[in-house]
Amino acid sequence: MDNDMEHNLGMLQNQGVDWKVEMRRTAGFMMRYWALLGIGTLALSVIAMHGYLVGEAIPLSITSPDVVTGLSALFILIAYVVFFLTCSAALPAMILLSRSKALSRSLLEDMLLSASSCSYREHKVRVRLSIFWSLGLIVPSIIVISFLYWPAFLNLVGYPGLLITAILLFSLSLVVAARQMLPLAWKTHAKEKWGGFLVYGLIQTFVMINLGAIVESKVSSGLVGILGFLVIAMLLLSMFQMAIVWSIWDFARKPRPIICAGGIVGIVILVVCTMPPLNQVFVGYAMSSSATGGRGCTVFVWAEEAKVLPELRSEDDRLKSVDLRIPMATRDIFYARPWQDGVSKEIALVPYASVAKVMECDS
Repeated sequence: MDNDMEHNLGMLQNQGVDWKVEMRRTAGFMMRYWALLGIGTLALSVIAMHGYLVGEAIPLSITSPDVVTGLSALFILIAYVVFFLTCSAALPAMILLSRSKALSRSLLEDMLLSASSCSYREHKVRVRLSIFWSLGLIVPSIIVISFLYWPAFLNLVGYPGLLITAILLFSLSLVVAARQMLPLAWKTHAKEKWGGFLVYGLIQTFVMINLGAIVESKVSSGLVGILGFLVIAMLLLSMFQMAIVWSIWDFARKPRPIICAGGIVGIVILVVCTMPPLNQVFVGYAMSSSATGGRGCTVFVWAEEAKVLPELRSEDDRLKSVDLRIPMATRDIFYARPWQDGVSKEIALVPYASVAKVMECDS
C-alpha cells in the first residue's frame, strides 16, 4: 500500500501534460459534435429561462422576442457565472496543490506521503483533511460574524481591523490544519508558503463575505439564525472545495483532462439550469445583475410626472421608490418587486420612461 501510494505520487510529479495535444483533442471533439453541442446549449437556455420566469412569477412569455433573442446570451452568462463563482469558491483550496521553488511536493502530496508512513489509507486522509478544512472555515466565520455584531470591537478596530482579523484567522486555520495533517513537515510549508497562506486567508475572507451577505439577505431571525445558516453555508463550501481539490488530483492522472473537465462543467450547468433552487440563484444573478448594473437592492428616482403605483413610492421621499428587486428587464420594461423579507409574487411593470435615475439602496 505504501509503495503504491509513493509510486502514484512519483508518477504524478514526473508526468507532464502535453497541453498542445490536449487542445487539439478538445478542438477535434468540438468539431465532431458541434451540432449536438449547439442543440444542447439552446435546449438548456430555454429550460433555464422557463424555470426562472416561472420561479420569479414574471409575466413574460418564453416566446416573446426579448426572450428568444436573449437565449444565446443567457447561456453565455450562465456559463460565465458558473465558471466565475466556481473558480472563486474553489480558488482558496488551490493552496493544497501549489508547490514552491524550495519544495518539490505540494501540501496534499506531503499529506498523502505522511499518511502512508503512518499506515493510513488514502480515503482516511480525505476524511481527516475534510474535517480539519471544514472546521477551518466554520470556526473563523463564527468568530468574524460575532465580532461584526459586537459594537465595542468595531468601535475599537473598525471595519479595516475586522477585515485584517478575518484574514489572519483564516490563515491561522490553514496552519492548524497543516499541523494536524503534517506533524513534522508543516513548519517547512508554513515558512516557504507564508505568502500563499495569507493569500488563502484573503480570498477565503472575501468568499465568506459574499456568502454572509447572501445569508443575511435571506434570514431575518437575528444573529443566532444568521450564524446557523452561515455554518451550513460554510460546511457546504468546505465540501465543495474538497471535492474540487480531489477532482483535480484524480483527473490530473487520467488522459484527456480538458475534455473530462469540460464534461464536469457541462453536468454542473445542466444541474444549474434544471434544478429550481440553483436556477434561481445562478440565472437570477445573471438576469438581475445585467438588468440593474450589478445592483442587488435598487432604488429608482422617478421622472417628473411619472405615473407609477403608489406603493412603489417611498413615504419619506415621493420622488424615490421603495427598495426594489429587479429580477429582469427587457428593452423598455423593468420587472420590479418591492424588497421585503417575506415571499411575494407581486411584480410591477415599470417603463424605462418613468425612471430618471437608478441608485443602490441606502441599507
